Amino acid sequence: MSRTRVRTLLVEDNPDDAAFVREALAGADPADFQLKHVDRLAAAGTLLEAESFDVILLDLGLPDAHDLQALLRIRRLCPETPVVVLTGNSDPAVGVDAVAHGAQDYLYKGDVSSRSLERVLRYALQRQQMLIQLQRANDLLDQNNKRLAQLYETAHQFVDNVSHEFRTPLTVIKEYVTLIRDGLVGHVSTQQRGFLDVASDRVDDLTIMVDDMLDVSKLEAGLLRVWRRASRLDRIVDHVRPALERKAAIRKVLLEITLDDGLPEVYCDGEKIGRVITNLVTNAIKFSGELSFIRLWARHDAEAGEVHVGVSDNGPGIDPDNLQLIFERFHQVQGATRNSTKGFGLGLGIAKELVALNLGQIDVESQPGQGATFSFSVPIFEPRELVARYLSRLNHLESPGTAALLTAELPGGVLASPSKACLSDLADELIQGLFRGDDLVVQCEPDRWVVVARCPERRTDAIVDRVRGGWNDATRNMPGTKLSAIGLDVKGVWAVQTQSEQLIERFRAELPSPACTACRGEDPR
Repeated sequence: MSRTRVRTLLVEDNPDDAAFVREALAGADPADFQLKHVDRLAAAGTLLEAESFDVILLDLGLPDAHDLQALLRIRRLCPETPVVVLTGNSDPAVGVDAVAHGAQDYLYKGDVSSRSLERVLRYALQRQQMLIQLQRANDLLDQNNKRLAQLYETAHQFVDNVSHEFRTPLTVIKEYVTLIRDGLVGHVSTQQRGFLDVASDRVDDLTIMVDDMLDVSKLEAGLLRVWRRASRLDRIVDHVRPALERKAAIRKVLLEITLDDGLPEVYCDGEKIGRVITNLVTNAIKFSGELSFIRLWARHDAEAGEVHVGVSDNGPGIDPDNLQLIFERFHQVQGATRNSTKGFGLGLGIAKELVALNLGQIDVESQPGQGATFSFSVPIFEPRELVARYLSRLNHLESPGTAALLTAELPGGVLASPSKACLSDLADELIQGLFRGDDLVVQCEPDRWVVVARCPERRTDAIVDRVRGGWNDATRNMPGTKLSAIGLDVKGVWAVQTQSEQLIERFRAELPSPACTACRGEDPR
């Protein structure tokens, strides 16, 4: 560091100590330091209003300010000027306390020498300059972060708006193409019907892209609603089967669907799992080419407590170097077999995230020239095991944090009747929508839910206020449904990494024995 003249203010009431400090600085180099001395804090304040100093040497035992009072008052007068405390107390705790209250350093008077005093003063100056630079950098970073947050929100809003605006014309195009193709507005030849099928298929592709963009936006904003419940996989598949078979026929691809008999109920959001199946089959059709063979299959893995769903094709396969990248957003495998149907490279990335939201995992097996199999898992509906799977997923996050266990109940008897099944579904959808997608919500009785919710900083009051307020808003205009009240009870908060077993035991204790008896609707998904 180049030597510059350091303007130094000494605040010291003891003349001998002041003279000693002056001699020590003179011994360092008289040209390096310009020293001014006052013996009272009031005099220091007056001088600091008139002049600026590079560093202040402050005695803590002044007549008009005792101990840390002097330091605190000096820091208020000139917060950016480094202060070095001089103390006659050899206890290190005194100096540490002074540093904790804003001093850059401290020096025991018995250790003062030319070398030690010069070193402490220069280091204090360097540290203060670094702190000022760091504060300025932090201020700039905060400004940039706020600007980025605004741009991020604007981008999300733009994607949402554009995506929603796309939906209306796409729906109209689809309807008119269907009307013409079905001959409802006049005779259509076989060739024309084929062309219209292709147009309808391309509209479906664009609709999938729009859905993908919306899902990406909502996933990143943490706003994607998830409605996980007991579901039958065959009904989920039946819901998407017509569109998949139509797409396969248009592309001249043979699609076979084989689901094992007696598959158990799974715990998932049926609409989201249907999206995953659609994306995987569509992806296989797109890259396999005409006259290829694709098989959609499902089998029960009792040992793992899950159902595996897969899509196998006899297409060109995937290079091993791409297997680790294929689920990344905006990544598309390049190759000669790629046809004219293009997308944004979002489908597989979104499929992976939707599977994770449903407490499963997705995988791919492939060899170049030997086709590919994409498969994913869905947990079976075993409420007592779901919490362990859920917490395992949280533990793989960078910061699992803490989780709260809550119960939600509606007034007794409101949903007890079998005729209230639809009302029970409505209540379940409302309650799950009020929690976040990365919370676990299980309907264990028609009018009772057990919830494990991520709880940053153990703020259970924030969760309760958000859910209760959202419930009141949602049911305010539904007086006839008798869903006007909800009871929320916080059972406790646990650290996910170290207290998972206790949380699992408490969760299971809140469930009916021996198994859940949730009212299950007849939604095909």
